[in-house]
Amino acid sequence: MVAIGCVESAGAGPRWSRTSVVRVFEEYAGGLEDLDGYSHAFIIYQLHARKWSGSLRSQPRWAPRPLGVFATRSPDRPNPIGLSVVALESVDPSSGTLVVRGLDAAPGSPVLDVKPYDHWDSVSSPRVPRWWLERADEWPDWSPRP
Repeated sequence: MVAIGCVESAGAGPRWSRTSVVRVFEEYAGGLEDLDGYSHAFIIYQLHARKWSGSLRSQPRWAPRPLGVFATRSPDRPNPIGLSVVALESVDPSSGTLVVRGLDAAPGSPVLDVKPYDHWDSVSSPRVPRWWLERADEWPDWSPRP
């Protein structure tokens, strides 16, 4: 697996509202052609600054107890791969630049892939654990609501 680019900058604030720049390497920039027809995309990236602790349990901030790592969004996992659904603010294949909103990746993170988000990827009513919904009133004001 090779990186196709990297996160060049990440804005401040909650991830849902911050703007980031993703730079796709020149040899892959042509692959951005036609992506501008989409409003959103998946960005798959490497959590390059993380080394897995070896634990298969994680304590999410809002969970009542430690959970299996695959039931969390914790960056402490066997394969340090991150996934964000982002809004595409601009797509420039000639410079290999994506300006996106909602990326949860640090500057310098290697980008492994970009995939368009379409109506097939939308889940209208996902099932989540009861405790997740019961704790919604404790979430920060900027957090999306179910």
